[in-house]
Amino acid sequence: MIEAQREQGYQGALAYERNGALSTFSVSSRTNDDSLLQSLQPLNRDASSRLVFNGCSPESGDVLAARLAQLYNFYITGESRVAGRQVHELLLLPLDPYRYGYGFSIDKDSLLMLRSVVMTTQREPIERIEFVSLDLSGGTSPSNAQVSCEPGEDSETGWSVAERPPGFDLVDEQISHDDSGITLVYSDGLSNVSVLLNPVENAEFPSLTTHLGATNVLLTYARTLESLHRVTLIGEVPMRSLELMASGLQYNGPSEQQDETGP
Repeated sequence: MIEAQREQGYQGALAYERNGALSTFSVSSRTNDDSLLQSLQPLNRDASSRLVFNGCSPESGDVLAARLAQLYNFYITGESRVAGRQVHELLLLPLDPYRYGYGFSIDKDSLLMLRSVVMTTQREPIERIEFVSLDLSGGTSPSNAQVSCEPGEDSETGWSVAERPPGFDLVDEQISHDDSGITLVYSDGLSNVSVLLNPVENAEFPSLTTHLGATNVLLTYARTLESLHRVTLIGEVPMRSLELMASGLQYNGPSEQQDETGP
């Protein structure tokens, strides 16, 4: 499934359900050189904006599958049909309370994931993505196409998250062009958490939390000896994971050391 998502070209239509609201999108995926290019176009809402993004996975399929086996229990629960195609049903239940469970419907022929359900540890669905039509005529990508990014433990920005849920490693970091913001991305191979840091003069808003479907958001502040940063954590993980990572945020840059996290 992991390799197929990266290497199989396809296009089709998706249904996305969250909190009882249903949205539909046209979707296409292909590789270009060493990048994974995916496009989503809304069909039942304002179509003036088009979302296009590049994706990467930090590890090969076999390595990632072995890593996930240390974080989730895997169950094959049967077969069904999605978008008129026969699928295997795969259930992943987390081994700790720091991540959600997943239900995947895997196409028997192409091994593409045709349905994904994010669920609580009590197997209550939070959100669902499902193909309603699928066209594989785009074929597969060349066998030498590699879509990857390098995981790492050390941040070049000086900021890092020392306390975080097991299995979440730093896979990306970005500094804005004007050096006004820093983004750190941590992943366990299925779920990502983005940590956005922006320098501010004062605490403009109180610390707060919110959520949209399976995506939780936590806003807080981090002080160093010389500056104050607004910290926004966003991820498809339980809120306790964001709270743990916020408490473990630290600065180890050359000119200053972190003083405390909080408003």
